[in-house]
Amino acid sequence: MSEEKYYTPTEVGTILESLRSDISIIAESVSTLREDVDILKTDVKELKSDMVTVKDAIRVSIPDLRFRVARLENKVGI
Repeated sequence: MSEEKYYTPTEVGTILESLRSDISIIAESVSTLREDVDILKTDVKELKSDMVTVKDAIRVSIPDLRFRVARLENKVGI
């Protein structure tokens, strides 16, 4: 047999107020997380741009570096 629990209007009001408070805290946390994610998206976008710049610089430098290494190897007889 199960016993049914009846709540008074005051108890229901207290429970609802507690839920409202919990939901408000969660909403604030979600808002903060959303801001953090936006900041991270901006940071990642900047990092991607920086990586493109670095890759381009390396790509341009490689032929010259190969030439310089080959010239040094020829000088030392490798």
